[in-house]
Formats: sequence, C-alpha cells, structure tokens
Amino acid sequence: VQNLVAENSELKIEIDRLGQAVSTHKEKEEQLKNYYLQRIEEHRHQLDAYRQVKDREVAGDRAECARLQKALQAKLVDVQGELRVDRERVEAQFDSLLLRQEEEFRGRIAELTTLLVERDGQLRELG
Repeated sequence: VQNLVAENSELKIEIDRLGQAVSTHKEKEEQLKNYYLQRIEEHRHQLDAYRQVKDREVAGDRAECARLQKALQAKLVDVQGELRVDRERVEAQFDSLLLRQEEEFRGRIAELTTLLVERDGQLRELG
C-alpha cells in the first residue's frame, strides 16, 4: 500500500510538473501568437502606407500624362494650322510661278509666230 501511495504521490508530482509545462508552453504560444499578430499588423500598416504613397504617385503620373496629352493636342492643332498656312503659301507661289511661266510661253509663242509670219512673207517675196 505504501508503494501505491508513493507511486500515486509521484504521479501527482509528475502531473503537476506536466501541467506547469503545458501552462508554460501555452503562455509562450500565446506570447508568440501575440508577437506575430503585432508584426502582421505592423506590416499591414506599412503596406497601407506604401500603397497610399504609390497611389499618390500614380495619381500624379496620371495627371501629368493628361496634362502632356492636352499640351500635345494643342501643339498638334498649332502645327496643323501652320502646315495649312504653309501649304496655302506654297500653292499661291506655285500658281504665281505657273502664271508667270504661262505668260512667258505665250510671249515666246507670239514672238515665234511673228518671226514665222515674217519669214513666211520673205519666202513669198522670194518665191
């Protein structure tokens, strides 16, 4: 009976020791859980802050892109207007040149016609 009492006593001591170990393990587990939850929350805040910074950068880039697009559209309209004016000027110069050449050709034709009539008259006098 004494052996049973001693064995029972040893088992109770072992149960207490294991209970304390389980309790210590649970405490450490809870501490680790809290630590990692805190780290996750910190990372979430950092990620949110980073996302906000990047969102502002993207919004700024979009605004800059829209501004540049508007400026390019205005520049395109200006250049198209300049090209239209240049084309009209070149066409007017070309038309003027054609008229001048036409007048020169008509004058040359008139001279040649007069010369031809004179020569024809001279040939008739000779012949």
